[in-house]
Amino acid sequence: MGIFLRNDIFGPDAPIQTYRYYSDDSLAEGWIILLFIVSIPFLFMFLMLQKFCQFYASHLILCVLVYLAVSVAAGIFIYRKSRPIIIGAAAIVINFLPLLNLLTFYCIPLMVTEANFDNTLEFVLTTFFCVGAEIFVVALSKIMRNSVKHLLLSIGLFAVAALLLIFMTKQTPECTIDNLKEIYF
Repeated sequence: MGIFLRNDIFGPDAPIQTYRYYSDDSLAEGWIILLFIVSIPFLFMFLMLQKFCQFYASHLILCVLVYLAVSVAAGIFIYRKSRPIIIGAAAIVINFLPLLNLLTFYCIPLMVTEANFDNTLEFVLTTFFCVGAEIFVVALSKIMRNSVKHLLLSIGLFAVAALLLIFMTKQTPECTIDNLKEIYF
């Protein structure tokens, strides 16, 4: 690795400028060290995600119950000033179910079976889009200020997410029923 420097043979205003390549191996070592330092946070994120997936797989019922309890608490908190609080809380729970289904039936089996860069990237991207869709529906329902419409939007989101999940799991051998039984039970 090296650098090109301009030769000022005839002065800086000469009509033809020439450049000379100066080789320097210390530049390559510096870039390698910099890239290694930049990759450390991604390594820690990968290891934490792998540990989370192993914990989720070994404590499935506890994780699902905590997720549902947090969903109910969020629904009660968001719709605390509305009168049909039950409908609003049910809408929030149904709204947050696609992420639970995505984690349980697709992302966790991929990461537990084989934790590599592809599966990690797929985990992060699918989770990002699922959370984005859920937040969009919640924000849209807060604009409409109607818990019944939010419930209908949540049911629609759940149906679309379920169809996408069925399509995604049919194409991956890690998400079969037998493999899910082996991972979770």
